[in-house]
Amino acid sequence: MKTENNKPILYIDMDEVLVDFTGHFALKHWDKTQRNPPAMYEKGFFESLQPLPGAISAVIKILNSNKFDVKILTQPVAKSPVSYTEKVNWLSKYLPDLAGDPIITK
Repeated sequence: MKTENNKPILYIDMDEVLVDFTGHFALKHWDKTQRNPPAMYEKGFFESLQPLPGAISAVIKILNSNKFDVKILTQPVAKSPVSYTEKVNWLSKYLPDLAGDPIITK
């Protein structure tokens, strides 16, 4: 698929591509057998996720190449009323050029 500027669209997921979702759980001593750990519903959880090493610089290189129309894909946690806003805030902090138009999936 291409955009009106004839560039191919490159979709980049947030969790475990840009952000260290699993590592954040390890810091919280999360039992990986739990499906919906309580920490995920706490205010500030998503905003405090750290970028994976090299992820931000890789996306910036892709953006600077001007070869792709880059879109961020992410899925908010349905039971967390703050996850959508916090994910957008995270993008605003680390990749502000992409924060205005994330694709939020269900």
